[in-house]
Amino acid sequence: MVRLRTLTVALLLLWGLAAQAAHLVGGELTYTCLGNNQYQIKLVVYRDCNSTGAQLDPTVSIGIYDGIQNLLIHNLQVNKGPTIGVPANTGNPCLQAPPNICTEYATYTTVVQLPQRTNGYVITWQRCCRNATISNIPTPDDWGSTLMARVPPMDQCNNSPQWNSLPPIVLCNQETLRIPSIATDPTATRSTTDSSTRCTEAERTTGLDSTPPPLAHPHRLPMFQSPF
Repeated sequence: MVRLRTLTVALLLLWGLAAQAAHLVGGELTYTCLGNNQYQIKLVVYRDCNSTGAQLDPTVSIGIYDGIQNLLIHNLQVNKGPTIGVPANTGNPCLQAPPNICTEYATYTTVVQLPQRTNGYVITWQRCCRNATISNIPTPDDWGSTLMARVPPMDQCNNSPQWNSLPPIVLCNQETLRIPSIATDPTATRSTTDSSTRCTEAERTTGLDSTPPPLAHPHRLPMFQSPF
């Protein structure tokens, strides 16, 4: 295991709270080099299963852009894997999870050929909408999630870091919070990403469809309000 590196994923804390209209509570986007310019791309999307919002999409669109120019190279249509429930683990033997906590996820995996490119690549996915119970973003259910990963210029079969574990989906109010955010980079090579993509990246979207190509980078951030 190598030291924690700048991550190419955006994983929100998995708050399994009931929402009124939205459904997204987090996600991660990673890639693994298989050799011969073949890359496996994996998208994991987490959903509040108590939500009245959309179900996990049967097919998603993952866009691959030039690393600098807003040039769409691939618009991948990727089918959903099985829907899996996240155990309501509190991480605290003295804390019992409320009975209405429910978070689920699905994985979308595909393989694409990405020849070495001077500018590298930006891999991105977008979807509306976020959980309406978020308290530090005005009208949070008007915002979607944007996940992004960068393949370095002239890549030599690099892999993005992979999370070692998931945070608990239930936290105790006023309790000291310690969540190990540790990731492993299998190739021990440098991966780069915009600093805003971890836990804060979001893009306002106008529809619920996940099949059009994601918007090109750079992406806009929401306005945050206290408490952060």
